[in-house]
Parts: sequence; C-alpha cells; structure tokens
Amino acid sequence: MRAFRHASAFRHASAFWHASTPSEQQDALAEPVCLSARRQLFFSLVLLLASLFALMPPGLRADGIELPPRSRMADLVSAEQIERQAALQYEQMRDKAASQRALAPEGHPKLMRLQNIAKRLLPHAARYNERASSWRWEVSLIGSQALNAFAMPGG
Repeated sequence: MRAFRHASAFRHASAFWHASTPSEQQDALAEPVCLSARRQLFFSLVLLLASLFALMPPGLRADGIELPPRSRMADLVSAEQIERQAALQYEQMRDKAASQRALAPEGHPKLMRLQNIAKRLLPHAARYNERASSWRWEVSLIGSQALNAFAMPGG
C-alpha cells in the first residue's frame, strides 16, 4: 500500500510538471494525492516552525553561540514597510482563496488545531523579535494540493 501511495504522488507531480497548458495543470492538481492528514499536519508544522525560525533576529537563533553581525542589506527596507507589504499580500491571498472557496471556515477542525498550536507558539515569538508582541497574528487554512505553511512579517 505504501508503494502505491508514493507512486501515486509521483504520478501526480509528473503530470503537473509535464502539462503543456494551464487547464492540463489544473486537471493534474485535481487528482488527489494520497497523503494522510497526519502527514499533512506534520509538514505544515515543520514549515511553520521553519518560518518562525527564519524571522528570528540572528543573535537569538543560536542561544549563546556568537554569530556574525547583521548585514547592512537588512537596513535597506524598514520593518514597517516590510510589515505593510506583507499585510497587503496576506489580504490579497485571503481574498483570492475566499473567491475560489479554498479558505477554511471558522470552526473547521484543522483550522482550530492550527490556531491552538499558534496560541502555544506565539507567546515565545517576542523573545526572538520584540516587534512580534505588537503584531495582529492570524491563522488561515487554505485548501491546496501543495504542502506549504509559512508566516509573514507582521503576524
């Protein structure tokens, strides 16, 4: 059974990348991929944690290990500008997902589980970025064939 799952997932990815038109790609995405809900949740959490780690200030990532100073490139765009742009992109992404009926409704069991996980993680975010305590954090669940989870600046 396990070999069948892997073969099915490979066939799905192969059909998507070898499709020559957008409609063929949509057809390839419509074919279900056999990933268990537990495996999907695991990958989502791993990606969420990796995103939170990436947003940490460099000095706190190592917990006591000396790291090189921040790059001057990091100061080219202010944190406020990045947060405003991220908020705009987030709203656009939510609107698009809602128009495609891909946004999970409030009360959806998987969304509630992700919100509970976020509630446990968020109190620790300010340790790594003091601005995080003022962010308006939101958790959204968008139905997609892609395994993907991420955090955007500004919560």
